[in-house]
Amino acid sequence: MKARSLSCLTGLVGFLAGCGINDSGHDAQAAHEEETLPSAELFEKGRGVRLPEEMARSLGVEIAEAAERPFRERLEVSARVYQAGRAIATLSPDAAARLSVGEAVTLRASDASPDVITGQLARLDSQTATLGQVEALFEFADASGRYPVGSSMISAFLGREQQAALAVPSSAVLQGTESAFVYAVSGSHFVRTPVKVGMTNDGWVQVIDGLYAGDSVVAKACEAMWMIELCALKGGTPCCPVGKKPGSSKD
Repeated sequence: MKARSLSCLTGLVGFLAGCGINDSGHDAQAAHEEETLPSAELFEKGRGVRLPEEMARSLGVEIAEAAERPFRERLEVSARVYQAGRAIATLSPDAAARLSVGEAVTLRASDASPDVITGQLARLDSQTATLGQVEALFEFADASGRYPVGSSMISAFLGREQQAALAVPSSAVLQGTESAFVYAVSGSHFVRTPVKVGMTNDGWVQVIDGLYAGDSVVAKACEAMWMIELCALKGGTPCCPVGKKPGSSKD
């Protein structure tokens, strides 16, 4: 375990050096002292990460507030090309009710291709679909024949109405093995806090559960917080901060 901890700390020192913590004026003794910082001073089990002001500045730590922001719902459905420049998909009645013939739609190949084309919703037909579904016809320009008959596509719409939702900057959210999480500000500490996320829009992520409006989170340098916490616990399981309890209210 000691060797594993030293390896983790060495990696952290290298990470911090890349962020500007170690400059050319630091000598070997200073570097050694920095190696001891993560486990000795930067993390307190059960309370979270605590950084000296100078280190926080060097890492570029920025704080943002969870706040209500307008979001437009995004709807994605699978479609299949049945004719050159035409694709068809099956929607639920609720999804179809939020769409209008003639509105724009973005389409991309379903093989995770980054290429996106723009088309339009040409028709909604509940008569030809089965089991109460609605058939949607999309039209798009494809003069080069990049999307042959039978190929699969992902079509995406933006809902007509905007809705207010609690959100944080997308840079504040890290994806763990079990859930997404942020580092919430708790006094002088930064506490790893699991969150349930939803829609994304213009660099912001909806937070469905885990935070309240007005809570402050780390918006930049979250990866450094996570590495410090892991190194302090020698690669073990990080602390589990108390999340929002169902039915509770903020003081």
